[in-house]
This record gives sequence, C-alpha cells and structure tokens, in this order.
Amino acid sequence: MFAGVFHTPTSKDTAHNLSEREKMTELAELQQAIAEIRSQRGFDTDPVKIHLLLTEEIGEIASQIKRL
Repeated sequence: MFAGVFHTPTSKDTAHNLSEREKMTELAELQQAIAEIRSQRGFDTDPVKIHLLLTEEIGEIASQIKRL
C-alpha cells in the first residue's frame, strides 16, 4: 500500500541507527502518504468523525473478543 512512498530501512539503516531528523522525515513522509490515500479514497478528514468511527470499530472488536 505504501511501497515506494517512504524510505524503508535496510539492515545497515535500522530504526535504531536513524537520527531523530531521519525518523521525523520518515514520519512526515508516512503521514503525507496516508493523507494522500485518504484524499484519493474520499475518506472524511474531520478529526471528531474519525475518532467516532475508530471508537465504533474498537467496540466491534471488543464485542467479538468478548464472545471468545
């Protein structure tokens, strides 16, 4: 889904070896990629609505776990 959109660390370039600046750059790139995909798919950008939808999904997961 995000292939080629942001830098993927190699064995020499693991997250442990990245500077804070490199980590922030990768985070910013990931956030931008997610924003672009959300825009392309027409997902809502209202933070309150997103929170409510996420809460609803978590509730559904909790209901299924409770059945186990």
